[in-house]
Amino acid sequence: MIRDKIVTQSLPKPQNAITIAVSSRALFNMDQEQDIYEQQGMEDYLNYQIQHENEPFTPGPAFPFVKAVEAVNARLRDLYPDSEELFDVVLMTSNHAHVGLRLINSINHHRRSKDL
Repeated sequence: MIRDKIVTQSLPKPQNAITIAVSSRALFNMDQEQDIYEQQGMEDYLNYQIQHENEPFTPGPAFPFVKAVEAVNARLRDLYPDSEELFDVVLMTSNHAHVGLRLINSINHHRRSKDL
């Protein structure tokens, strides 16, 4: 499961899981947003994020890896319903809270569409 450090989920952390930390910029392609930040500054960057908070980020280079880890956890849950997760994926970000909302929306979008 992806545990986002911005919002605490109700699921308990597995005690014996292997924790994998993934950067938000590795999980999602945030190049366009980074360009806005670098070229136009923080205020324009935050305004852009607020205006696009319901548009999910596209998958980044770590997305297929996280998807595979989630598939392993799902398969193990099917085989051993009483067991813990094998992998605990933690999303790491140093972005502003407005970006955090968009990250959460992106994760939820990709889960609903079965991408993640």
